[in-house]
Amino acid sequence: MDSPLEPKMTVDTPTIFFSYARADAEFALKLANDLRSAGVNLWIDQLDIPAGDRWDIAVGNALKASPRLLLVLSPAAVESQNVMDEVAFALESNKNIVPVLHRRCDIPFRIRRLQYLDFTFTYDGGFTQLLRTLHAPQVVGGGQTAPDITRIKCRMSSRRFIYPSAILLLVIMVGVGLAHWLYGVRPVRDDTENFTGRWHRQLDNVTWVITENNGFVTGTLDASNFTHTLNATKSSSRLATGPVRRINRTNGCETVMSYEMNMIDPQHIRIRITGTDGRCDIPRDYREDFVWDRQ
Repeated sequence: MDSPLEPKMTVDTPTIFFSYARADAEFALKLANDLRSAGVNLWIDQLDIPAGDRWDIAVGNALKASPRLLLVLSPAAVESQNVMDEVAFALESNKNIVPVLHRRCDIPFRIRRLQYLDFTFTYDGGFTQLLRTLHAPQVVGGGQTAPDITRIKCRMSSRRFIYPSAILLLVIMVGVGLAHWLYGVRPVRDDTENFTGRWHRQLDNVTWVITENNGFVTGTLDASNFTHTLNATKSSSRLATGPVRRINRTNGCETVMSYEMNMIDPQHIRIRITGTDGRCDIPRDYREDFVWDRQ
């Protein structure tokens, strides 16, 4: 899909440019159709090049005009010179890149630092996370959105109010620090940061039952085909980490994964499960990242 870049656009300015290898065309088309149905503005060559238009010019114009690039990662993609040229152009142009892992592959060094969305385990799970990342309307999951994993640039239109505000903030911070040093002032404990409760994921209708006691966090999740048992430790007021044990209900196979739970607000937590010991047909680089709602 690399092409000479020309200044004219033959399509409306898109939000997201799809970059993928020909071997992944079926997956890319399904994903594009699903995103478009969910209200995402995107450009993909299979749908958006009118008959009679020059393919290379249309691709180049769309790539130049798109502030975001959605990269479908696979062995074929990392071997494709066209795809890598599009990635290089996006990086040089300071565009946001959203990597989507379609098939396990050796991720190129230049984008290895970027968080990717994993579609290798379940398509629906990956799609839900992608919608959250793109801030699109939710099809499932109660309409909750998670923080965007791509970079966000902000610009102030005027600086005349910044400096007085910064000075005032600095005075307040110094005052609080001085009071703490002189009088031993302690912050009031916020009990809303306690993880105890039932946390629900609407995507597949499963629930974590979690208990927090003196910095230790335990929990269980019972699904139709597996169970999870958690034993974690709170490393800060809003973060708990530790191992989670997964047991397959069908064959009894047991594996251990790494667990991280982050309190977003009193009604939502973010749970990341990564890596395994390689058992039970779950890959060692397995990743799961969802927002759960308090019941």
